[in-house]
Amino acid sequence: MNRRIFLASSAAAALAAGAYLYSRQPTASRSELASRPRLLMPPLLDTGKTGRLDLTAQTGTTAFGGTGMMGQFVVS
Repeated sequence: MNRRIFLASSAAAALAAGAYLYSRQPTASRSELASRPRLLMPPLLDTGKTGRLDLTAQTGTTAFGGTGMMGQFVVS
């Protein structure tokens, strides 16, 4: 077995395992989705009139992309 065949077969095995695990995840039905509260849409950022956008940084901590330290900002 050469390196190219080994890498191709490893990638195919990883893809098959991932597809299997993804297909085993529970899915929500339409009735379950309908019973959940809808998320509010934030106001549209529009700079059409002035061409300027004012941003204000507030003191605090925010996280995105999970709860780990990656993606966490502290503004002081």
